[in-house]
Amino acid sequence: EELQLNIKNLNDELNQRNKNNSSIVFTSLAKDVKVRFSELQYFSLAERLESSDFIKVDTVMVVNLRWPSNMQDSIKTQKETNLVKYLTTTLSKENIKIERVSN
Repeated sequence: EELQLNIKNLNDELNQRNKNNSSIVFTSLAKDVKVRFSELQYFSLAERLESSDFIKVDTVMVVNLRWPSNMQDSIKTQKETNLVKYLTTTLSKENIKIERVSN
């Protein structure tokens, strides 16, 4: 029983460290994204599980963005393409989806 308690405590500590590391990585990434895309007003990032056929499950990196409302859609699209390229390289992820958040 003592061994199980030690294992549980170690797992809890590992989970907490992973959460802290994830926050540091996101903070660093968000700052870098803001430097590269200075017009960006909002940025969030999450992994989402999706299934279109209810058999195969895909893990998708979802990026929520908000741009200034007066920015032209063609410019937003161009910047989003560049952001996906940057995130694909930086995060080593292939399946990245951009979702715009309204003002």
